Parts: sequence; C-alpha cells; structure tokens
Amino acid sequence: MLIPWGKYGVSKADSTGKHPPLAKITRPVFTGIFPRKRLFQHIKKCRDRPITYITAPPGSGKTTLVASYLDFIKAPCLWYQVDKTDDELSTFFYYMGLAAKKAAPRQRKSLPLLAPEYLLGIPTFTHRYFEELYNRLKPSSIIVFDNYQQVTGESKFQEVINEGLSIIPEKIHVIVISREGLPQALVRLHANNNIHFLGWDEIRFTLNEAEEILRMKGLGGLTSEELLWIHKKTEGWAAGIVLMAEMIRIQNVDYKLLSKLVPEEIFDYFSSEIFKKTDEETQNFLLKTAFLPQFSPDMAQELTGNTKANCILSDLNHKNYFIRKYVHHRETYQYHPLFREFLLARAKHAYAPEDFLQLQHHTGQILEINEQIEDAGLLFREGSDWDSLMRLIIKHAPLLVAKGRYSLLEEWLSIIPEEMLENNPMASLLVSHMPHTV
Repeated sequence: MLIPWGKYGVSKADSTGKHPPLAKITRPVFTGIFPRKRLFQHIKKCRDRPITYITAPPGSGKTTLVASYLDFIKAPCLWYQVDKTDDELSTFFYYMGLAAKKAAPRQRKSLPLLAPEYLLGIPTFTHRYFEELYNRLKPSSIIVFDNYQQVTGESKFQEVINEGLSIIPEKIHVIVISREGLPQALVRLHANNNIHFLGWDEIRFTLNEAEEILRMKGLGGLTSEELLWIHKKTEGWAAGIVLMAEMIRIQNVDYKLLSKLVPEEIFDYFSSEIFKKTDEETQNFLLKTAFLPQFSPDMAQELTGNTKANCILSDLNHKNYFIRKYVHHRETYQYHPLFREFLLARAKHAYAPEDFLQLQHHTGQILEINEQIEDAGLLFREGSDWDSLMRLIIKHAPLLVAKGRYSLLEEWLSIIPEEMLENNPMASLLVSHMPHTV
C-alpha cells in the first residue's frame, strides 16, 4: 500500500492513528476573537447549497471566521488543511482517512488507502471513498478544506475533489477556504448551482466590526477620527486594521503621520505572502503598474510593455492579490492602497533614481491620455517634472476652469518655480485670472 511515510514527520506509529499529524486535520482554536454574526448568518443562508466557497486575500480572517462559526453553531466537523503534498493522491487519501477517524472515532474500520491496484480506476475509487466518508459522518456535519489554493489547478487532486464534491448528500455541507478564485476543475459544480460564494466584499470588516475587533484585542480607545482613518486606509482588511491600530496605540504614532508611514509589519507581510511568491516577470509588472492609481489592461500594457498584461491582471485578481476589478465601460483594476504603498516603496529601491523618475513621467503621460488629469498632475508634481506639469496646466486649464477646479489650478501653479511662470505668457495669464492670488 502507498503509505506516505515521511510527510509531516509522520512515523510508522501513525498507521495506528494514535499520533495523527494534528495540524493538518485539526480545526484551529482561536481565543479572544470577535464573533462575526453578520457573516454567520450569511454562511447559514449558504447552506441551502452543498458547498460554500470562501475567497479573500491573505490576512482577511477567512480561517478564523469559519473556525469561530463552527464553535458558534456547535456543528460536528472534519477539518482538512490542504498543502502541496496533497498533489500525491496517496498522501491525500491517507490523511483524509485519519481526518475521518478523528471525526468519527467509533468507526473501527479505516477508510481504504490508495493501493496500487486502484491506480487505474481512481475516479471509481474516489466515488466509493467519498460515499463511505459521508456515511460515517454525523448529520449536519461540515467538512472544511482550508488553504485550498496550495494545490495547483492542474493537479489530479482537483479531479478527485471535484468527484467527491459532486456526490455530497443533503446532510453534509462543505466549506472551501481559498485565497484564490474557483479553480477550473470545480467550475461545473458552480454551473450546476451547487456553490455559494463568500468573497472580499462580504469578508472585509465593517467600521463597527473593526472597532469591536480592536476592543477585543486591547486596542480600543481610538478616537472616531482615528478609527475611521484606519478603516478607510485598510479597506476593512483585518490584518491591516490590527497593525495600524498597534502603531497608533502601542507605539504612540500620530495617525496623520501614518499616511506617509506604513507599519513595517504590513510591508513584511506583503513581501513574504505576496511579492516573493511571484515570478520575476510578475514582480516587475507589479512594481510598474503600482504607479497607476487605477488602470485598464491596455494602460498596464502601455506602461510595462508586457503583452500579457490582461492575463497577468486576470491571474492576480483570481488569486486575490490585493487587487480589485471593476467592470463598467471597460475593465479597470485598482490595488489595495496599502499594497500599492508597499509596491511603490519597493520600486524606489528596485530602480535607479533616473529610472524611477522616468517611470513617473511615462505613467503621468498615460494617465493624461486616459483623462486622469489630476492623477497625472500629482505624478508630475512628485517627480518635480515642472515642464510636464506646466504643459498639463496650459492644455487642460479651460476644462478645469469650466468645472470650477480653480483651487487645483492654484495649487499646481503655486508649486511651479517662479522663473518658469514668468517666462511663460500663458501661465502668467492664468495666474492673473485666478480668483485668488497664487
């Protein structure tokens, strides 16, 4: 039989079930957490279909949510933490058997291992395996597959799970937790109306929830202004809320200064969880497109020169890499503000000063062409690109005046060196016609 010795430090004694690899098949226990009853109700409604698929960026509290929900409803549970070793199907069936034994300890007979004689008929073996698994579990049991993104979409594991989830009986509900969107292998289940989705828009913390989680972690006492700023800055991202609050409360940093200073822990998080796990091409793409506040695939391609921009953005969005997709007249993407700050800070170290300034200049030109005038002006200003800012002012002043944007024009004109204003008749004329003195 194909017993995966050596995985997770498993010894031969594990075949008896006396010393199972607890981390992989045991529901995590959290203390001092905020019970998110708003989402508990949402999950309850999702149980009218056999599968709930929860997807959001890392640090969003997905695992904590599901674990606390199970505590709240006191439901019997089989918890399985997916990882790369599950690519080897014998490993998956072995550990799933241990998880089943843990969930139904009165069953004396273990679920079968994937012996060599079954290798030519894995779909049949899988079907019978999951039928037996479901029959062993108590009514209203919930099976959780955590960290589902750990196994690639091309893995045979996906086919096994698809087969297993296709035959879920009414008494059982399955929750899949992933940083990424639905893999292709499970699309048919969605098409057959078997899946409810719980995504970032639902998962992220509301303002009231942010206040409560900080109170429970001993980080209460923030002013309403500070709390509102943290919530807006993090867009309800759980990890960011806590780290920002720690900077303000514990390290006594004025929140107004944090607009220019992101906690080092957040940067470390982005670096280890997101950036370092991408290939060099994607890293370069991320660093360059971070200069764009919001952008279409065409804008990203123009800036990076990467003809695969649309595919890269779709993949980043699918993997929940702190990017949001909007569809109106055209597809538009926007990085989470904290992730964008991380990327821009990284870009300053990654590129030589002259290359960094050239990127700012090129990005400003693209933004201007796409009628994002204010964002273009901000980039020209940050790069002290006075010639470009002057040209932008002269070209777009009539439109800005027509929109009543006098204050923006005043601000731009006030930062351009005086000698440049004096040597440009159009700029001097604009200054003289401003409602207020520049």
